[in-house]
Amino acid sequence: MARIIVSATLIVLLAVLVAFNIRYTTSVSIYGAELTGVPVLVVALLSFALGVVYSLFLYIGRYLGRARRKGVEDRHRQIARREAEVSEKESVLAEGAPSAQEAPTADHPQREGAGAPSPGTK
Repeated sequence: MARIIVSATLIVLLAVLVAFNIRYTTSVSIYGAELTGVPVLVVALLSFALGVVYSLFLYIGRYLGRARRKGVEDRHRQIARREAEVSEKESVLAEGAPSAQEAPTADHPQREGAGAPSPGTK
């Protein structure tokens, strides 16, 4: 109900503004072209509309910039998470694998193809 009252009030105020200012005219120069007899209200409304359009472009640019920054930050977090996973897996593999200086024992037999030829190859 409040929205209806506010909207009706704004429409009435706009109508009063138009009624009192429609007869006043001015001359406008746009890039050297002189327009005479242009109602002041038309100039004001066009200025307002152009300001809204300009603000819209600024808003879209800011929105796209934030979205791009957020995407980059997400990628950095994902890379850091993957690097941590790789580091963890490397440490698990390093703990379970025999060192290069240890000789193969019964606990850690030498894998096939790791240095000595397998029995079926020449």
